Amino acid sequence: AFNKLGQYALTTGDVAYGIAVARRWLEIDDLSETAHILLIQLHLNAGNVREAVAHYNYCVERLHRELGVAPPAQMTALIEDARPARPTPLITTHSVTAVRHNLPTSYNQFFGRKTVQQKIHVRLDQPWCRLVTITGQGGVGKTRLATAVARSRLSQYRDGVWLVELANLDPDDDDLAEAIAVEIATTLDMRLTGSATPEAQLRNHLQHKQMMLVLDNFEHLLAGMQIVLDIVQQCETVQMLVTSREALKIRAEWTIALTGLSYPSSDTDEMPSDAVELFVSRQAQQQHRAISAADLTAIRTICRMVQGLPLALELAAALTRSTPFQAIADSLRDGFGTLKASLRDVPQRHHGLHVVFEMSWRTLTSAQQQQLARLSIFRGGFTQTAAQQIAEADALQIAALGDKSLLSHDVASGRYALHPVIRAYAAAKREPTDPTPHKHAHYYLTLLAQHTEPLQKERPQDSINELERDIDNIRRAWQTGLSEHSAELLTNALTPLSIYYQLRGLAHEGESIMHSTVNAAATWVSNGIALATRAKLERARFQNRLGQYRLAMQTIQTALKLANQCDDRWAEGMGHVWLGESLWRLGEYDAAKGKLIHALDIAHMLDATLIISWCHHQLGIIHDIQSRYDIAHEHLEKACTAWRALNNARNLSVSLNSIGLVYRNQGDLPAAKQTMEQALAICDEQNNRYLQSMLLNNLSSIYMEQKDYFGAQYYYQLGLELAIANGSLHSQSDIYINIGKNYRLRGEIDLALQNLERGLKIAEKIGNRPSTVVAFHNVADVMKMQGDVQGAETVYIQALEITQQDGLKSLECDVLISLATLLSKHNSMKAKQYSQRVVTLAKEINDPNLLKRAEAVSHALNL
Repeated sequence: AFNKLGQYALTTGDVAYGIAVARRWLEIDDLSETAHILLIQLHLNAGNVREAVAHYNYCVERLHRELGVAPPAQMTALIEDARPARPTPLITTHSVTAVRHNLPTSYNQFFGRKTVQQKIHVRLDQPWCRLVTITGQGGVGKTRLATAVARSRLSQYRDGVWLVELANLDPDDDDLAEAIAVEIATTLDMRLTGSATPEAQLRNHLQHKQMMLVLDNFEHLLAGMQIVLDIVQQCETVQMLVTSREALKIRAEWTIALTGLSYPSSDTDEMPSDAVELFVSRQAQQQHRAISAADLTAIRTICRMVQGLPLALELAAALTRSTPFQAIADSLRDGFGTLKASLRDVPQRHHGLHVVFEMSWRTLTSAQQQQLARLSIFRGGFTQTAAQQIAEADALQIAALGDKSLLSHDVASGRYALHPVIRAYAAAKREPTDPTPHKHAHYYLTLLAQHTEPLQKERPQDSINELERDIDNIRRAWQTGLSEHSAELLTNALTPLSIYYQLRGLAHEGESIMHSTVNAAATWVSNGIALATRAKLERARFQNRLGQYRLAMQTIQTALKLANQCDDRWAEGMGHVWLGESLWRLGEYDAAKGKLIHALDIAHMLDATLIISWCHHQLGIIHDIQSRYDIAHEHLEKACTAWRALNNARNLSVSLNSIGLVYRNQGDLPAAKQTMEQALAICDEQNNRYLQSMLLNNLSSIYMEQKDYFGAQYYYQLGLELAIANGSLHSQSDIYINIGKNYRLRGEIDLALQNLERGLKIAEKIGNRPSTVVAFHNVADVMKMQGDVQGAETVYIQALEITQQDGLKSLECDVLISLATLLSKHNSMKAKQYSQRVVTLAKEINDPNLLKRAEAVSHALNL
């Protein structure tokens, strides 16, 4: 009967009646696929695409959980057809192609290695194989083989194949596992947030991914292999292909030892070989001419002398542009004799490559030799402009080095790079007194400083993309600057470097580099105080972001002392801003306001608009928490006015989000929705995915308060997808907790607990104590719904203990109200004690909204 009534509604267009029929049908049989399909179809006919998609997502989750099946094809087809017509407001979703990867484009043919490739594929085809390591000497072709294998397996990994280049990581880093984790996260465009270590955040991010990681040049990082072992043990659907000069030597590892390409056994051996084929192919790229029998004999000699080593063959083939084949073979043969003494400290397996490099080196003019040695200073590649400024190498000179296969050119990006082995050889030729490191540091620190203003304007992503390409050079330049006591250069570059780390979500690295900067600058005789002061402030900013509020307060106090020594009033003002943030996040609202008002006085005296903006923003949040909504609006509107004057769109969106929250707390949900959508539009334009996920989470809460639980679920799902994509564990934990609350309000207890547990697990892992409290609170609410009073009380008390340990007074009030309400019918004496405590606490923190709720509970208990 229900089906007939529903079909009648579809035919007549009476959608409202049809939806009522479908919902009544589902109340009786909530696993009827036909009823769910009917409801989705009716929503689509009414133009309610959001509701249709939300209901589809609900069906997918329910069918998987209870029956272990996918939704019927008819249901999926309805949604797929409707997706392009999604209503606004929505973020611009970036299409995900079937194949996601960052593998470099190949500009020439890959020769040989067919048997080895097959061995690797056989290993990787086994579900229990998580780690394959390709070992071999430098120049043997490990990277080329790994990328060739990875490219041929692209279709097998839902979440893509990612090449992580590790050659530029410092082997002397205090925590190599963390450094490797940060590099992997950066490659995956994953944002690291919260107090949990980068390793923990990366493991959590990868646990549900199906992908391949190609970890290239691992040999100098063996002390940090724990992160590889962790991924092997905890991420079942992630496979790793590692290249290293030596094996990692862990039980899960399968090793493939790579040697040179097959080469002739003698000068007269005419059997086909990969080495000869490679040499001939590369020679043909240098010049087009027929190869004689005598030439082939010389080529066989060359291939034998270098034992089929691909990089040596590339270099030797490049020499044919100006040198006959036989002359190269003779020089190579002679080279082993003439260089015998100098090769005593070179491993036997490297002799062939070393000799060929020396031969190539000798073909260079003195000027070219100097240029190649200078170019070895670069990390992660370089541009023509950088090469000209730093190494005094113009386009023609670089092209000449490229012709000799001493460097490579990526046409797509326009960047040049040296093979790590060639870079090492060339670096050894650079004189200790050579000024190139200084020029390199000056160039990149100046470049960084030039992005100070663009990073704080309407399109910071343009600067981020440009700096991302040279971040390895910037890291090296920063260390050189510290060693040379380049206080002015470093001070000018400090703010843009901090903003880069903030926007890239690299809070751990940002905090670490600011800490090392403080330590270095503090030892300088006179010119380091100003730099140390500003670096301490930026360090405190990252500590706040990592949830290390008390540590941040300690850092700021020492920064304020330094600011006083060097009479840096701007630093004094900004220090009080970040001190105010630390205090209000710990629930010390009055103390926080005192610091912010003091900062505001300094800012007005200096006419420092940036400090003024942050003061009003932080004060607005505090007044919102304390339910002084008019004052909160006033401060936040002043912040927005200042951000607009600065043309700082990123921070404008942050303050607009806070205004939306004030509207929500006032109960003006339409205004809250409109303001958050304005902020969302800015985030979409800037591709600020971190704030996008937060805004979608906040928008979902508005729908939840309107009791539109399906609408809330839709936005939560969008926000969760973004949070997972950008690796924001803070956002993931908050969204999972809110999804759990949404299911609880819908009466879906099992789904509520499942999502609350996910959110709680992430919150505990990253050390997000406020979110841990909220998760416990919601779990206790579910237990209360189930009639488990004792269990609910136990979990509420767990939450209460955390709030008291951390000074989270607003959350403590919330938990006390819930405890008093829970026990009102079971233990009135204890309930009254909780009630009295919450009234006192609400008065102490001066929060009218909490005080009103607390007094209502107290009044009910005393009736």
